[in-house]
Amino acid sequence: MQSDPGPLAEPVRSVTGSIPVPFRLLMPGSWTLSAAEGGEGSGTIQASAQPPAENDAAAVSATTPFPGLPEREPIVWPSSTWNAQLSATLAPASAIAGWDAAGTLCLSALRAAGLELEELTFVEEAPPGPFESSRTLTTPARLRGEPGAEVRCRLAKVGPLWLISAGVGVAREVNPHAWMRNARAHDLLAQTAEFEL
Repeated sequence: MQSDPGPLAEPVRSVTGSIPVPFRLLMPGSWTLSAAEGGEGSGTIQASAQPPAENDAAAVSATTPFPGLPEREPIVWPSSTWNAQLSATLAPASAIAGWDAAGTLCLSALRAAGLELEELTFVEEAPPGPFESSRTLTTPARLRGEPGAEVRCRLAKVGPLWLISAGVGVAREVNPHAWMRNARAHDLLAQTAEFEL
């Protein structure tokens, strides 16, 4: 993990690989890399997030009232609301027929994980980081029939390379601090990506 000051609000972890091209992705230090695989021309990383430590400065500030507001006890969110998963796959353009195929690949993986999505339509966005074009989907979801989840997906393309990423965590109303942390991690992954094309 980096320890020197930088433009980001928390330390980051660098994830590198060589399939399908040499790459470097940055993840917030609060996330744990749980798997990194390469095979059949594609590279995949998976990460998870857990509850912050009790003395974590960001978590403490997010649950403490602003000075001058009425006194109250700090907010305590159930520990399960902090759990989240993030997955990203880098694939050569030759392996994916186009935007529809990329979207189908992402959505089928989410369905296989037990998620029911309310929305299924990807929309164009300003391409993050080094990408030339990008589409995104953010939708409420049910996990194994239970409401309260949110899914973020991104399909991004640069030259001969696709990035297909998905993040699953809680909806904003369930735990706004965890929700923002999850959204930021998903964006950071694409915004800081580096490739040797």
